[in-house]
Amino acid sequence: LSELLSLLDFPVTNFMVEINESMLTDEEKSKEILSDLMMTGISIALDDFGAGKASLKNLKKFSIDTVKIERSFIQDLATGSEDVVILQSMIRMSQEMRLHVIAKGVETDEQFKFLRDNRCDSYQGYLYSPPVPLPELIKFIYLAA
Repeated sequence: LSELLSLLDFPVTNFMVEINESMLTDEEKSKEILSDLMMTGISIALDDFGAGKASLKNLKKFSIDTVKIERSFIQDLATGSEDVVILQSMIRMSQEMRLHVIAKGVETDEQFKFLRDNRCDSYQGYLYSPPVPLPELIKFIYLAA
C-alpha cells in the first residue's frame, strides 16, 4: 500500500485506514497487519467506537492511533445526561491513551459546541459537508493542492 501511495505522490502520513471491530476476529493476523501499516506511517482508525462489544479491549490490544466515535452517541446528546457523561468519558479516556478522537455524525451547532467544549480533536458530518462522490472529491483535492 505504501508503494502505491508513493507512486501516486501521496504522502503516506496523510493516509488513514479505517477498520471496524468485525475485521479484528483473527487477533494475531490483525495485530501483524495493523503493526505493519503503522510502521509505514499510515494512521489506523477504529471506526464506530463504542458500538462493538469489545471496544475497550481492542483499544489496548491493537495498534491504532485514532478512534471514530459512533454517530449515535453524538445524535443522542440532546436526549439525556447519561449520553453526555458517556461521550465525555469516551473522549477523555481515548485522549488519555494518546488516541486522536473523531466524532462522527455532527449535524448541529449545539453538537459541535459540546464536542469543542469537551476538547474532541476532530469532527465529521453534515454540519460540514454531505458525502461527496469520488469524482468531486478528486477534483477538490487537486484544486486544493
